Amino acid sequence: MKTITLFIGVSMLASVSFAQISSTSQFSGTLSDDFESYPDYATTSGGVITLSVMGGGATFSSTGHNLWIYDTGTAPWGLGTHGAGLTTSGTQGFGINNEGSPIVADLVFVNEVSRFGGFMATHSNGNNGMTNVSFFDVNNVQIGTAQSVGHGSNAMNWYGWESTVGIKRIRFNGNSAPIMDDIQAGSGVVPEPATFAVLGLGALALIRRRRSSK
Repeated sequence: MKTITLFIGVSMLASVSFAQISSTSQFSGTLSDDFESYPDYATTSGGVITLSVMGGGATFSSTGHNLWIYDTGTAPWGLGTHGAGLTTSGTQGFGINNEGSPIVADLVFVNEVSRFGGFMATHSNGNNGMTNVSFFDVNNVQIGTAQSVGHGSNAMNWYGWESTVGIKRIRFNGNSAPIMDDIQAGSGVVPEPATFAVLGLGALALIRRRRSSK
């Protein structure tokens, strides 16, 4: 019985020690944005460095790289040899302008989420059209393995990820200028380590109670 008890306790702790980031198929999240309600920053202001998105549930920010809302009818997003950026719905999408240098942009959520995804495409400049995507928890610790976005077309493809640990921040960086549309995020948060600890204690108490009743 002691061996079983020890195994359960260790299993609970181990499950919170190693976050896993894995790909996920298309989903509809409690947070979403199709970028149709924003001004066309590509033509009206030359871009911004911070942008509240998903109804205020998250904020995009970038240092030295403009964040643009582009309209396919008035300011199509340039994707190098891939042509002009497209959208998956409506006429507007979101883009990060690398302006010839590697981009660094962060998407920070007000509350942790367990999954994020959207339709994306990237510039074909310098890095084979590739943008790195990294995930961080509420303590700003990188969780799981950095993922990548990139395909050889201006048509947007779905890219989505889910985590066994709550995601607080997502970083996009690389030599490519990504565009996005119809982004989604799940609001369900994986239980914190403290919650797992409580579950472990509950399991231990249940085992002891059954043992004492025999």
